[in-house]
Amino acid sequence: MRPLVLGIVLLLSACSAHRVVPPEVPAHRPGTPSVPEFGVAVEKFAVRGGARGDRSRTDDYRRSFVQYLENGARFASLVDGEVRQDAGPVVRLDVTVDVRHSRRRTWLLDIPFFFPGTGVWPLTPLWGDAYVTVAAKARGPGEEVLWDTSVRRESGFWMLIYSWYRTKPIERAYAAASALAFTAFADELVANKDEILAKLPNAPVAMRRAEPPAAPPPRPVVPPPPVAPP
Repeated sequence: MRPLVLGIVLLLSACSAHRVVPPEVPAHRPGTPSVPEFGVAVEKFAVRGGARGDRSRTDDYRRSFVQYLENGARFASLVDGEVRQDAGPVVRLDVTVDVRHSRRRTWLLDIPFFFPGTGVWPLTPLWGDAYVTVAAKARGPGEEVLWDTSVRRESGFWMLIYSWYRTKPIERAYAAASALAFTAFADELVANKDEILAKLPNAPVAMRRAEPPAAPPPRPVVPPPPVAPP
C-alpha cells in the first residue's frame, strides 16, 4: 500500500504551475496620457521560461499585453501585428517576456508527506516569488533601434496545505507580476516618448519635440514728435 501511495504522491508532485498567466483586463485609468505623435505596433512577441502547456497561452498573453498598452496611453494608433509602411509615424516593438519563480520549502515538515502513516500529512509549506521581465526594443521604419528598455516586477506567493500539487497560488502570483510589469512598461514608453520621437525618421517636423523659439527682441520705444506751441 505504501509504494502505491508514494507513487501517487510523486505523480502529484510533478504538477507544474503555468507561468504564462494573462492578467485581468486593466481597469480604465483616469487621466490617461495622450500620445498623438506616433502609433505603436507590437510586431514581435516572445515568451521565455514557460512551463509545459504554456505555448498555447502565448496568444492570450500577448493580447493582454496590448490591452495594458492601450490602457497606458492613447497612442495615434495601436496595432497587434505588423504595420504597413504608409501608416504614418509608427514605433514597431520587439517584445520578449521572461517568466520564472523561486521556491523555498521546509523539508522537515515534508518528510511525513512522503512517508505517510495513517494518512497524508497536509502541512507542506512552500513560498517564493514570481518574476516577470519585459524587455523591448522600439524600431522605426527600418531596423534601427530608437529606444530599448527592460522592466522587472515580482509578486510573492505562499501556501501551507498540500503544496506539492497546488498550483493556483503560484499562477496568481504570475498574473499579478505580469500586470505590474505590463503597466510599468507602458509607463516607461510614455515617459520616453520625446526621446523616441526625436529619432523617428518619418515623424513630421512640426510634431517633434524641440526647444521653443527665442522670444523676439522688444521693439524700440519711439518718442512721439514734439507738439508745436500754439
